[in-house]
Amino acid sequence: SSTVASSLRASALARRSMFRVKLRGGLSLLRQAETTSVSPENKRGLSSGVASNEPVDTIVQYVVVRRDLKDQWGTGPLIAQACHASTAALWLSRDEEYTKTYTEGLDAMHKVILSAKNENALRKAAKTLEEGGVKCKLWIEQPENIPTALATFPRPRSEIKSLTKGLQLFKD
Repeated sequence: SSTVASSLRASALARRSMFRVKLRGGLSLLRQAETTSVSPENKRGLSSGVASNEPVDTIVQYVVVRRDLKDQWGTGPLIAQACHASTAALWLSRDEEYTKTYTEGLDAMHKVILSAKNENALRKAAKTLEEGGVKCKLWIEQPENIPTALATFPRPRSEIKSLTKGLQLFKD
């Protein structure tokens, strides 16, 4: 029984730990699916089959929700708004290479969920991202016409992280 459980855990770790994706031009990139279960030696990227000393720049999608709506709407409806924004951003970017790469590993997608204090902070975040070259979808709930969330098109974390300073991780 413990041998079976141990084997199942090892198998799950192996499936979730890493996978390769092919980018345009045949460039191989080793993507890490779960950083906590991968040894430091395996967190290195591969380019043309040769090990690299550079860490993998994980492709992520950032989602920002309005914190002020939580008390009025509740957590569930606010999460629905984040889902709407995320789905719309993925659909709008469906033909982009980063999105194709991101969605090839359905069991290993990375999202970062942040909160904006209010509508002005959400709009400012959208503007900062767009000016920084990161496309995003600002979700406006209808028929109320209320901006509720935004989601970036999938990009390497390094392209997005510096543009989201000032926003905090979403906490219930």
